Amino acid sequence: MRGYRFLAGERVTAAKLNMGELIGFASITANAPTTTSTTEVAIITTPTVTFKAGRAYEFELRGLVQHSTANLGDLCAFRIRRSNTTGTLIRNLGTIVVTNRATTARNNNVTLNHIGINTSVLDITVPVVATYSWDTGSSSTFTFAASAATPASLAIWDLGTAVDYPGAGTI
Repeated sequence: MRGYRFLAGERVTAAKLNMGELIGFASITANAPTTTSTTEVAIITTPTVTFKAGRAYEFELRGLVQHSTANLGDLCAFRIRRSNTTGTLIRNLGTIVVTNRATTARNNNVTLNHIGINTSVLDITVPVVATYSWDTGSSSTFTFAASAATPASLAIWDLGTAVDYPGAGTI
């Protein structure tokens, strides 16, 4: 329920106040460029976001991924970075098994989250880029699919103070 909006007459509670504030968002309504190697390709880039010192943030990537080979399961790697596809790594979001049966281009759901904290004494102001690529040993052409009916998105939420998230990765 992040980003909750209060209605007239509704009781405001501490739990409702601590749901996080959306500070960055971008979406696509057309397929991202395909990837056919371990070189990262940008999926979505947010406008510039300011990560305040001592704060925690959640990154959420949502969309669909498919590959070009029938009767095969293959591995697609996802990351989030500062600024561009070669910028400072924020997080390896994970590797997803993308499967097809007898046909190609079956959509596989992608919902990946990461909590990161800004441990520096300075604010960090950068766009954030979600990327994808082959995992080692892959052989397919991957497509991060999107359309007007099924947009893909990257959202960034301010979760509060970093001390509330011990062990979270740094931004």
